[in-house]
Amino acid sequence: MTNFVYYLRNMDGCIERLSNVIAIGPTGLLGGYKHEEQITGFPEPTVFWASNEGSTVGVAPLGSYPPGAG
Repeated sequence: MTNFVYYLRNMDGCIERLSNVIAIGPTGLLGGYKHEEQITGFPEPTVFWASNEGSTVGVAPLGSYPPGAG
């Protein structure tokens, strides 16, 4: 099981980390979040988004998770 934190991205591309929303689930939870993005300025280096562009929700595995491993 992996701990995930949720992220939001608005229409302007601004990203917000929802540190109070943690999910615990299998790595397969990433199946619905197919759009990988490297981010800076946040604890997690990679977020997996539900949509490639625009306003969307994303998840990031807490802790070290190498890019491309989802």
